[in-house]
Amino acid sequence: MLRATVLPLFAAALLLTPSAHGQPPPIANPAFPLGGAIYELDKNHSLLDFTARHLGFGRVRGTFNEYRAAVFFTPDDLTQSAFRAVIDVASLDTQNPGRDDLLREEFFAMAEYPTLTFTSRSIRPRGVHYVMTGDLQIRDVTREVAIPFEVITLDGQDQWHNQRIALEGHVTINRNDYNLVYDNAFWNGIVSDSIRIDISFGAARYNALNDVFPWRAESIATILRDGIEHDGVEATLARVRQLYPADPDDWNLSYGQFFRAGWAFYQQARFDEAQAVFELGLDLFAEASDTERADLHLALAEVALARDDQQAARGHIDQALAIDPLHPAAFLLDRRVR
Repeated sequence: MLRATVLPLFAAALLLTPSAHGQPPPIANPAFPLGGAIYELDKNHSLLDFTARHLGFGRVRGTFNEYRAAVFFTPDDLTQSAFRAVIDVASLDTQNPGRDDLLREEFFAMAEYPTLTFTSRSIRPRGVHYVMTGDLQIRDVTREVAIPFEVITLDGQDQWHNQRIALEGHVTINRNDYNLVYDNAFWNGIVSDSIRIDISFGAARYNALNDVFPWRAESIATILRDGIEHDGVEATLARVRQLYPADPDDWNLSYGQFFRAGWAFYQQARFDEAQAVFELGLDLFAEASDTERADLHLALAEVALARDDQQAARGHIDQALAIDPLHPAAFLLDRRVR
């Protein structure tokens, strides 16, 4: 099951007040067909920082501002979960533009290697905490690292019953192991070999049944949800197809509208309606971003998995990865169904 992937919407929801319609309903998950579900990065409550020594005595602290991550979370046994992150080197930030350019262009060779990736292999208990072992890829080098981490929560729910997990961990690497070097001896020599990386990871799974965003009359999500309830799938989809080319600027036609409506049907185990809405989103948004179209394919993969149709699920996962090869959630779901 998949859609924390809906969320840029989720992140904004955290800033809004609870629904005025009483106690929010608990999130509905139509079973976990693979024993778990994809939870997507909650960027507003996550950090990816690093620290290096400068000339052996001072510290330089920095962060990566842009990254994507997901976890395939198995609530009954955390050790069966899996994690994937893709980090944009261009987002490296130490609050010093000249130093940032040097690090990106010379140490990280950003033009040739624009991303870093981490993919977990295993999660094991260590005392009261855990260790995640996985492959860290920087430049053209991939090495195994072990990241000790603490569980903050595995069963959190916010005011709107979006399900949430939170983890914190750290790891120290030797930059020479990853060819993070500069051929200028002076600049290379002032940076310590040891680099500490601190991770604070929050992730969430969206609850469309208590979506706090205004369902405006002109919202396509409203048309889809209310129309399908009263007029059926075929008539409602035909109406949306007519509205879209007629006056698109008068309607909220973002691809997220199709997630909101489709995911609400999915959570109610109304898979025919969910599939129809997601497919319409793909059809109407041929020019959406790669990530958005990949997300719609992954939503369709979740519908297929809930129906125990592994072949259809694999087809949609393949299409998501063809569109966006680095998509963390697609990567994790692919690994689960193969």
